[in-house]
Amino acid sequence: MHVWEISRLNYTTHPREWPPLVEVVDTWELPPVLIERYNAAGGEGTALCGIFPEIRRAWASVDNSLFLWRFDKR
Repeated sequence: MHVWEISRLNYTTHPREWPPLVEVVDTWELPPVLIERYNAAGGEGTALCGIFPEIRRAWASVDNSLFLWRFDKR
């Protein structure tokens, strides 16, 4: 198959009849210091985030700063 033929194929990532991949159970606000750091970069910085469910911690990075906090406490 040629490259130009592959680009014509229709790809689906998740059939509609399947249940959702992610279910939102609860939400928390990000720590204020994290928001401040992101805003200080003028929204131009690189920001990434994730969770470590086994240790009940969330993490986020803004440029060269790393933040780690418990997500099970409000």
